[in-house]
Amino acid sequence: MPVPTSDLIAAIAVVAAAALVQGVVGIGFNVVTVPTLLLINPLLAPVPSLLLAVPLTIWQLLREKGSIDRSGVGWILLGRLPGGVIGLVLLLLLSTRVLDLAIAVIVLLAVAIVARGTAVRRTPATEFSTGVVSGITGIVGAIGGPPVGILYRDTPGPIMRSTVAVVFSVGLLMSIGLRAIGGQLNTTDLEIALYLAPGMVFGFAVSGMVKDRVEGPSIHRGILIISTIAATALLLRGIFG
Repeated sequence: MPVPTSDLIAAIAVVAAAALVQGVVGIGFNVVTVPTLLLINPLLAPVPSLLLAVPLTIWQLLREKGSIDRSGVGWILLGRLPGGVIGLVLLLLLSTRVLDLAIAVIVLLAVAIVARGTAVRRTPATEFSTGVVSGITGIVGAIGGPPVGILYRDTPGPIMRSTVAVVFSVGLLMSIGLRAIGGQLNTTDLEIALYLAPGMVFGFAVSGMVKDRVEGPSIHRGILIISTIAATALLLRGIFG
């Protein structure tokens, strides 16, 4: 095992907490895991988090598949493909510091717009644009949730969680495939993901017991808080290295 046991135990706890957040709010798994796991050990993220997020989002989708916004999903996924290609090109050409700063600024601007009360109207254009941005940030930083979460922040919890789950399930597979094509995926990533999987299963199972008690404003605030934390972590990492 390439990661010390102490780092692995800490990482499993982080993954469990992140899966709990994802199950309740609808986004947040990679937002929580990627910056935190990178601080514990650089081998733990971002690719192992991406691999774990695939079964997690499929599980989330199966749990609330009856509430999917089918029209929005199509446009967002259509935008994820060119966004993912752009993200792969940026990943290969630019430094990690520059990419972290760019993603952080984009997410913080989006949060500021929504926090001021500006509604993001869901139209084919905004849904496609959200898919492009989510595709870019999902490839570059393994954090594709905030753009989609912000777009759906005014919807009921089940719609938010199930729709985001569809986008993530397909989008994550795109991200992993593009990373593999670009040589950004290896067997060590898969091994680490398997070791961390029990934490993901535990956290998401617990979320099923509490998710129906969290609705409306709580979910909206949660999305903005999680998005801000992720962007701030990336901004600090970009500034201080």
